[in-house]
Amino acid sequence: PLNFADRSEMKGIVGDLQYAASTCRPDLSGGTSLIQRGELTMDELRQANELLKHAVQTSDWGITITPLNVSRMVVVGYGDSSFANADEMRTQIAMLVVVSDCACLEGEAPGSIMSWASNRTKRVIRSTLAGESCAADNAADNAVYVAAFFRELYFRKRSTRGTADIQLDEFPVLIATDCRSLFDAVQKVQPKVTEKRTLIDILSLKESIAEHGLEWVPSHLQ
Repeated sequence: PLNFADRSEMKGIVGDLQYAASTCRPDLSGGTSLIQRGELTMDELRQANELLKHAVQTSDWGITITPLNVSRMVVVGYGDSSFANADEMRTQIAMLVVVSDCACLEGEAPGSIMSWASNRTKRVIRSTLAGESCAADNAADNAVYVAAFFRELYFRKRSTRGTADIQLDEFPVLIATDCRSLFDAVQKVQPKVTEKRTLIDILSLKESIAEHGLEWVPSHLQ
């Protein structure tokens, strides 16, 4: 375990990393989350210092906001997970929400990052499908919020009566995953999943993206 001086150093490093990760450095979110464990050791302190060094060396990295034609804008949410890679066999899940031009449906297109997060699941995930469905559902939740935000901002239309009209109206919401089994499950009318918690996540995802569906993207392209 760390002594008092090492703990103070660790708290300072984590605080610096959390501020950067939550404001302008999405790439630091996963590492910052993983170094925060219950029983801290010198190994976590070393990892924290390495991550801080990386952040300093890449201090010119950040977020670029790209001008977009509002009439062609779509909201894309990416969800991903790393099964049982965190302490206590918990799974790390992450989501990223981007606004882009509708040309992204056919190929490369400019985009701007609007929301992101990387965190450990609060419960033990029993399978890769469970982790991926949890991450995708979280991405859909945040993507719908971003679409609702822009809808109210540009068109002064309240978005508190449900999410279906957000998808059908000005800003389509699309969700991408690299998990083929999740993609296949969402296409079915009644997904056959033995884990009930996973089934809830899948049905929630289906409801959020009922109009435009889930896109499968190979891992090397996501």
